[in-house]
Amino acid sequence: MTTRLEMPPDAPRPPRLRVRGRAGRCYELCAKVMLDTDEWTLVHGIARGPSGAQIGHAWLRQGAWVYDPTIDCLAAEQWFMRRLAAVPIVEYTQQTAAQEMVLHRHSGPWIDLSEVA
Repeated sequence: MTTRLEMPPDAPRPPRLRVRGRAGRCYELCAKVMLDTDEWTLVHGIARGPSGAQIGHAWLRQGAWVYDPTIDCLAAEQWFMRRLAAVPIVEYTQQTAAQEMVLHRHSGPWIDLSEVA
């Protein structure tokens, strides 16, 4: 279930993704949401992974809110950035994300995040 405890009324509704085995599927799950709605911005960047190492990661942003589909969590962007030591590198609208998916024939990442960070 999505973490929505004590969320203010202006918090966006998290996308509904009925999937199992979310770990390691951030690009795929974010791409799936982006094809269904234009309410979110797709972010590719780096974040602290389960082992503590910085890894390539994808999440969705809407205003000051972030949704991470791998942990099914809606959170304030500042909290998310601090908690996961997340660094956004590139953002995509629905249209640009769809173009990249067609061009590269996969859900991301579409640039080498290790060279940019």
